[in-house]
Amino acid sequence: MLVVNKTELGIDDELRTQLEVFDAAGYRWLPCSARGGAGIEPLLEVCAGQVAALVGQSGVGKSSLVDRLIPDAQVEIGELVREEEGRHTTTASRLFDLPLGGHLIDSPGVRDFAPAVDRLDNRSLGFVEVERFAPGCRFSDCRHMREPGCAVREATEHGAMNPRRYESYRRLRRLYEDLTAARRPERRN
Repeated sequence: MLVVNKTELGIDDELRTQLEVFDAAGYRWLPCSARGGAGIEPLLEVCAGQVAALVGQSGVGKSSLVDRLIPDAQVEIGELVREEEGRHTTTASRLFDLPLGGHLIDSPGVRDFAPAVDRLDNRSLGFVEVERFAPGCRFSDCRHMREPGCAVREATEHGAMNPRRYESYRRLRRLYEDLTAARRPERRN
């Protein structure tokens, strides 16, 4: 689920367009405001009985959401500092008990992402759209990059898959293959 914090600032057309892309892919999103409290109860209900993690860039209000969700958490809330790399208020991940059961992990801001190679489904790499269209590919081992008869590429070309999401898949595919190759025993010598 995507949590859109700071909704007291409004949701502009660009953000709404991005949210529509994720909505079309099947991801739910929840508008919240750590400052004003909007959406906090529904977020607590979604997280109840789960282990949830707040992940996002520095300055999006992850720690402020933790503070609102778990008032006795005593998390440090920093001022938004605009620098080239940003500044992390949260420097280590912390696990908190949620009031309705379950746990919440507050994490430092994300600058880089490298997937847990062993946990990814090689066929879709976590992209629900790729998983949806891949059965239509000509080859069962299609990587959805340059192979002929690729239903994922066709879906992108015909507007059924968002081109930006497809490019994100391609970047992750290349990273996945690089990480997988680096883990092979013959590469370690």
